[in-house]
Amino acid sequence: MANVIIALLLASSVASASDALTFSFADSSGVIYRSDHLAEDVKKQSGVDAKPLLLLLETPSLQDRRFLEQEKVLTHVSAENLALLIIIACRGEEYKGGYHTDIPTAVRLSDGFKDFRIRLLDGKGVVHNVWNGVAKSSEIKRAVQQMRDAAF
Repeated sequence: MANVIIALLLASSVASASDALTFSFADSSGVIYRSDHLAEDVKKQSGVDAKPLLLLLETPSLQDRRFLEQEKVLTHVSAENLALLIIIACRGEEYKGGYHTDIPTAVRLSDGFKDFRIRLLDGKGVVHNVWNGVAKSSEIKRAVQQMRDAAF
């Protein structure tokens, strides 16, 4: 995945748009963040005062064809310019290359959902968009822009 893209693949979850997800995730160096106070965590770690968003990738496996396809799509999304953290949550194996959950968190977030899913969350953990499959880069960018325009 591109070095600006921070991916979080979470094994799938059933929460729909407007539901809040509260969970912890880590970066590749082991620093822990929380979905419900992300801006504060990011500012503490980097000194940047921003309103980051989370793109939660939930997958049953790191070898899942939809996950691999989504990784390719994400190379066309300027995550850093969008202040978008991409978090990988995988039920079957722990991703360590970027932002990720542990396996128990991925399983909890999946709430029994078995397929690949993507959720876009604000910095308080509120779900704004859900894709049940691979999302096009234009769809992700549009959803992020709509959230920014609405000043979530």
